[in-house]
Amino acid sequence: MVNVEKVRSEYPRGTLVELKHMEGEPLMKEGLRGTVEHVDDVGQIHVRWNNGSSLALNLDFDEFSVVDRKDTLDAVFVEPGRRARIINIDNDLKSFQEAVGGRIEEYMPFDDEAAIICNEDGKLEGLTPNRAVRDLEGEIADIICGSFLIVNAPIEKAEFSELSKEQKEKYVDMFRLPERFVRIDGMIESIKYDPDDRAVPERGRVR
Repeated sequence: MVNVEKVRSEYPRGTLVELKHMEGEPLMKEGLRGTVEHVDDVGQIHVRWNNGSSLALNLDFDEFSVVDRKDTLDAVFVEPGRRARIINIDNDLKSFQEAVGGRIEEYMPFDDEAAIICNEDGKLEGLTPNRAVRDLEGEIADIICGSFLIVNAPIEKAEFSELSKEQKEKYVDMFRLPERFVRIDGMIESIKYDPDDRAVPERGRVR
């Protein structure tokens, strides 16, 4: 019988884990990371996985390890056609490149130290238009193509750092819903939609 209190003490909320094997779940690949949300009353460990899944770990069947957070950070991850979410990622160039699918470009259109880390050649390579970046009037200023991350890029430091709790909430909310882009009368119009394609009445245009 599982000692639930012991499991809770060993895997508190916020613990970073890396999957080795999840029984009966072929889409949950080895090396996938996630953050512990809570341990339920039967000892299952509920995790917010980087791939968007919320499947729980079962200590009797699944294999995983705890990851040291020292060289990692939480980032907002935004993919075309999917809701924005928080992922944990190694704080190094290789991991950022893998996340965006190529050479990275730093873009800072916001009023704080948050930066968009996107594929430098996203538009040239014809990657899928992902999200619009809007100006102070709410009009489209740019369109990011392909997946991108949002992290902090302090001017006084030569490395990226983790967003604050408030920033995570702000940017997940800002980019939560995916967008479609259409050209109408010489203008590009964006329409936010939920994953089952129900339109959301929020639009912006750019010449």
